[in-house]
Amino acid sequence: MSRFIAESLYNYLSDSPFLKTFDRYKVLIPIPRSNPVPEDGLWVPKRIADEMVRKGLGNDVVPCLIRAKPVNKSSQSVSSQRPLPSVHYDSLSVEQTVTELNEVILIDGVITRGSTLIAAANKLIDSFPKIKIESFAAIRTISNPLEFRNWFNPVEGTITFRNGPGDTIRTP
Repeated sequence: MSRFIAESLYNYLSDSPFLKTFDRYKVLIPIPRSNPVPEDGLWVPKRIADEMVRKGLGNDVVPCLIRAKPVNKSSQSVSSQRPLPSVHYDSLSVEQTVTELNEVILIDGVITRGSTLIAAANKLIDSFPKIKIESFAAIRTISNPLEFRNWFNPVEGTITFRNGPGDTIRTP
């Protein structure tokens, strides 16, 4: 599946909203799982990032974000039990073997509201204040069935903080 995602993106890149995002000079950073990854464990965003680099959609994969403390998995939690960005932020650390990062793309398998991605971006900014960060998720959740268009429907969107509860909202 990781190869399929990378090949689909590569084949449709010129017709997608991601043409400006992906180039061979950017570093891809996989988003950590909700629990620390065992040494031989499945890490889907890392596999997707590896396949993207093989297709020339990035320069290197740098798995410098580490999940230090487990959190609830957003895609399998009811809305009220999804971790807020602050919980994700506190559960992440940046491996300091990397000395400099300039332009990166965060790679995730599934995006729900974007709390994980926004927390990861902020954690990286703390370590690399001049970093330019974009993100890519292979799958996005769609809550309203009327908004579903097709199984393959690449879109560009934004993640912003909601007023009040410290949560995020993703559009589209």
